[in-house]
Amino acid sequence: MGLGKKLLLITFLAGIAAVVYEVAIKETPTFPVVFFKDHYWGRKVVKAGEPIPKDSTEIRKFVVKIEDSVIQDLKQQLKTTRYVEPLPNSNFNYGFNGAQLKKVVDYWTQTYDWKKQEKEMNKYNHFKTQIEGIDVHFIHVKPAKAAKHTFPLILVHGWPGTFVEYLKSIPLLTNVENDVAFELIIPSLPGYGFSEEPHQQGFSAVHAARVFHKLMTRLGHKKYYYHGGDWGAIIGRFIATMYPENVLGYHTTFLPGLRLNLCGAVKYALTYFIPSIFSDHPQAEMKLLKPFQEKLLFFSIRESGYMHLQSTKPDTIGAALLNSPAGLAAYIMEKFSTWTNREYVNLEDGGLTKHFTYDELLTNVM
Repeated sequence: MGLGKKLLLITFLAGIAAVVYEVAIKETPTFPVVFFKDHYWGRKVVKAGEPIPKDSTEIRKFVVKIEDSVIQDLKQQLKTTRYVEPLPNSNFNYGFNGAQLKKVVDYWTQTYDWKKQEKEMNKYNHFKTQIEGIDVHFIHVKPAKAAKHTFPLILVHGWPGTFVEYLKSIPLLTNVENDVAFELIIPSLPGYGFSEEPHQQGFSAVHAARVFHKLMTRLGHKKYYYHGGDWGAIIGRFIATMYPENVLGYHTTFLPGLRLNLCGAVKYALTYFIPSIFSDHPQAEMKLLKPFQEKLLFFSIRESGYMHLQSTKPDTIGAALLNSPAGLAAYIMEKFSTWTNREYVNLEDGGLTKHFTYDELLTNVM
């Protein structure tokens, strides 16, 4: 690698380290008062100085039901799908393999049964309620029988997941065991699933934390437990920090970042290329750091393209995927392959069905 390329890569890594530090590593911030105040994300244009519209506090029953005409339109779009011819033996190294995508679409149009999936989802009670101007969808499940200790627990998904990924967990958590069970609240993030999207600019994970805290208090839970993965984990960090007197415990399957300071984060990123400057014992430390750098830094750079696109030009990628259900499936299901096991890029089918079924994956896409 030439000097110019090395310098360019070092600069890029330093930038990544700075962004990661600000987003996920920086010590817990002190939240400005504005983050605790009511906001409005509905469609109405509220002029400066005007009071924001009041929410309806009604909790409305909701049933998952998609019209047959919508499903038929989907199948018609899928039938006109064109496929990218994959390079020989490329598997999933360049993204979702075109030959495998055809198999997914064939299953989607010929075998997948949305009505069956609706029935599975409607086994549980779904609701909607208005919070800060938008309808928030959630599942609410109480233990089938009384337990000596019942704890309210909110389960929050991330991207590219939905509430669907928690359906298998419901029986496990609501069944009474050792006199303990959980009362589950499983919301859809605003803009995901059956939750309404924010109609104003500026909605962030901090605002989502406030919205979900309001949801829990509206359901009568002044104190509760929280679990989240991916964006749900980041929201959880905020909600636990903003409302420490309410959140009894925070559990996650995703650590938003290691507790490093900015200098430490940059050092880890750059030591790979110039170890003698940053290390007293470069050979020994490089031996220890190499697996970390290869698995985290390089893997993160390779797999973070979607993040830059979605955070800078969401309308552009939205227009592309909105009009291509097969494209949307490839975009989402690719993450279920690579993020489950990074070695799955070397498998012909991306290892998709090693841990999931096509029904589960497609229901999440739907």
